[in-house]
Amino acid sequence: MAGGDLLILLAYYAGIGVILLSVFLLPLRIGAAGGYEGGAGTASLSLRWAAFGVSVKKEKDWHADLLVGSTKLFSLTIPEAEPEEGGEEREEEEKEGLSSIPLTLETFRTLFPHVTHLLGRVVAHITLERLVLWIRADFGGPIATGKAFGAVQAVRGILGPTPVDVDMEPLFSGGDPAGRGEVRLKVDRPIALLGAAADFALAPPVRRIFLERGEEK
Repeated sequence: MAGGDLLILLAYYAGIGVILLSVFLLPLRIGAAGGYEGGAGTASLSLRWAAFGVSVKKEKDWHADLLVGSTKLFSLTIPEAEPEEGGEEREEEEKEGLSSIPLTLETFRTLFPHVTHLLGRVVAHITLERLVLWIRADFGGPIATGKAFGAVQAVRGILGPTPVDVDMEPLFSGGDPAGRGEVRLKVDRPIALLGAAADFALAPPVRRIFLERGEEK
């Protein structure tokens, strides 16, 4: 292979590597929302990474959408899981299996620093972009409802400069209770979370504990 061809090949693979690295460093955005009104509830979960996104919603049925940018590639309805025969027996077997792996005090002491270190690394790469809580409720009478409404408004004023917003609609003269909630998180570097999980799983004390539990089974 000529020297020029080798340089072109190296530049090609270097370009691919830079693109993949930049993609892995792009933030991952996670959103979740839920609501209750009129005796019915809704829920949704969304993931967006680079130009790709997945949205899952629950209204009457579960629906999943695959997105590229704002364009919906396809949508599907997730069927409800039907109860399996012998489900109660299977649940009892699973409970017995879990009880055969007790979390002893020694195990807890060994895992605790590794778990806290993992959580610290995870939290360090997650940013709260939005948290919204809203309720419409009656707290057992106009006086109690008014006090609750005043407390919520005071908290709302304190949280004004933050991404957290809480609000309340008081029901003084009857009505249906309702509520909504939404949270949006940004994972700055998803690849860092993979590294944190790998460090946790490969830590010698953690590996030893799980290997011992596997041999006991």
